[in-house]
Amino acid sequence: KREYENAAATLEHAERLQPSIETLYSLAISWLSQGNADGNAQAEAVFDQMRKMAGESGSLHVLIGRAYRDAGMMPQAVAQFKEAIQLDTTTPHAHYFLGLAELSQNEWVWTPEVKKQMQMAVQYEPNDFLANYMLGFLASSQRQYEIANKYLTKASEVNPTWPEPFLYLGVNAFAQNKNETAKTMLLRA
Repeated sequence: KREYENAAATLEHAERLQPSIETLYSLAISWLSQGNADGNAQAEAVFDQMRKMAGESGSLHVLIGRAYRDAGMMPQAVAQFKEAIQLDTTTPHAHYFLGLAELSQNEWVWTPEVKKQMQMAVQYEPNDFLANYMLGFLASSQRQYEIANKYLTKASEVNPTWPEPFLYLGVNAFAQNKNETAKTMLLRA
């Protein structure tokens, strides 16, 4: 209902009854969702509580970064994702989310840094659906069909229920005059 102050009060009570990272995370999101300096300061205090409870880890910084990202606070999100990578370069999803945040900050223009982060995501997590999909999408938009198909095929194997990889595999095949393959992929999508 977008009643963030009421949500924060209820979550503070829940946190006092049974402290947990999940409750604190929801509380921080409630504070950030208020979209003001006081809410942001309250959220940062909650993030400090989370650090004390869970200890410093790359995964915790990814979680905090996602909260900032969802609140539209991209510079703070980028800083958290970079902190996650600095703590442990293999932190799950850190490179993907950093690349995505930088892509958003660059008005969805692919930069070499965004591409590098997505490639690192796949390097550390070969079965990362979203990183494979994004790399396939990028290569497809640049008409690098062989590279695109490699990543899109992997994404379609990791999650065969998502239509987008099949859609772009079909578009790629059509662009290469491989009409039967295009038809098969588009029908699959």
